[in-house]
Amino acid sequence: MINGVGEVQGVFHNHTTRSDGTSTLEEMVLGAKKLGYKYIGISDHSQTAFYAKGLKLKDLEAQEREIRDLQESYPDIRIFWGIESDILQNGSLDYEAKLLKKFDFVIASVHQRHSLGTKETTERIIRAVQNPATRMIGHLTGRLLLGRKPMEMDIPRIIEEAAKNDVAIEINSNPWRLDIDWRWGKELRQQKTLVSLNPDAHDIQGLKDTVHGVVVARKALLPKEQVLNSWPLAQVEKWLARK
Repeated sequence: MINGVGEVQGVFHNHTTRSDGTSTLEEMVLGAKKLGYKYIGISDHSQTAFYAKGLKLKDLEAQEREIRDLQESYPDIRIFWGIESDILQNGSLDYEAKLLKKFDFVIASVHQRHSLGTKETTERIIRAVQNPATRMIGHLTGRLLLGRKPMEMDIPRIIEEAAKNDVAIEINSNPWRLDIDWRWGKELRQQKTLVSLNPDAHDIQGLKDTVHGVVVARKALLPKEQVLNSWPLAQVEKWLARK
């Protein structure tokens, strides 16, 4: 079982000022370095999330160049270029498949239409899980503690499908989310579904929220080897390269 935040080697699902974050890319990288991380994933919002300044094609081109240039300046921390791609109502992902292949990783998340019902929501997410570009499912149920109820869905079926497709389910460490809930730990362990402790950080302070995800993972009794970002960099790179 993962014992503490010190065993977290890096974090994914982080936003910058290119979408709705308030810290720049370089500030986020330096913040991750200060916390001792070996890698950081940048995943700003996709274009459908217009309310969060989702990235258009020209924005993506500029961000890719910025990340590659910054990587040369900070060779001691790996910067993964990703996207938080909206799961559309029919289960497809934002952007065309050809573009999605360019990213180092894709987090697929629902941000709109949370009340479709159990069957439609389940099929919607499963289709996203089965998309070859998807590496992680973000904040699975969409809940906001004290603010929005979780979406109705067949969570055991989704956990099983994620395991079959080698897709990680996020433990969103933002204290307003803590999603997926720790009570699904038994199903996650039984299916050996990979999880990623993601802070969903929108500034450098948000990077520290990973500690809440560690608490959730411990309550879920998840073994360390089942937690993606407890892995060393080389193992993470190999896993991400599979799709």
